[in-house]
Amino acid sequence: MEHLSAHLTVPEFLHTQVRRYLDEQDASWAENTALQAHGQRFATSVFERVRPITGPLLVTSGYRCPALNTFVGGQPASHHMLGLAADVVPLNMRLVPAMVAIREALHDGALPDVDQVIFEFGRWIHVQAALTSAPPRHVCLMTFGGGSYAPFDAADPRVVARTK
Repeated sequence: MEHLSAHLTVPEFLHTQVRRYLDEQDASWAENTALQAHGQRFATSVFERVRPITGPLLVTSGYRCPALNTFVGGQPASHHMLGLAADVVPLNMRLVPAMVAIREALHDGALPDVDQVIFEFGRWIHVQAALTSAPPRHVCLMTFGGGSYAPFDAADPRVVARTK
């Protein structure tokens, strides 16, 4: 099984439950060495650095071909399509404490290559590497839909509701 890093395999990064895009996912990945390089950079500089903070991570969405990204309602310029992002769920830690720990590590400089982290809908955490042409922004956000994003706030009632 091909690995992007010690704890992330290519099949995990490409997996989708939307079966009609499986072939397109695999083909677009296999044909694009730049995309593969992005995926490897993401895995080693972001995924592997977040994992010691949260413990094992389940990737619910990694690379997305453009058709899959459109189908799932992803942002038109999503880093998922570049192999530079994944939506993850910690397996040994609740979501909110994991997000708080990631935010602290980000602010402490322990995650130098993380561009942004987003607490999405109270269901997963989006982690993202920066484009090679831009420095990481080290942004920590939250969204609950409607296209609006705000700085992550563990005291926000929508976040607190996810801790119960």
